[in-house]
Amino acid sequence: MITMITLILIWAAGFLLGRWMLKAEHLANNEEYTNGEIAVSCLLSCLSWLIVLIMLVKAWASSVSSYWKKPANNVKPKVD
Repeated sequence: MITMITLILIWAAGFLLGRWMLKAEHLANNEEYTNGEIAVSCLLSCLSWLIVLIMLVKAWASSVSSYWKKPANNVKPKVD
């Protein structure tokens, strides 16, 4: 649970920092900061969760691949 909270805090800090940097860049260039750019930054931030999830699943699958390659034990039923 603490790991999840830590990940959420790190993601939120990165998300807010990214939005702040994008806004500062637009202000420095005297360009308009539109709602479309905010939506794109939010979408990309949410897609980063998907990429992290894919990487975690792939790492888990490769770590247990040796387990799945083992043959199943043939358990014979007991005769009463």
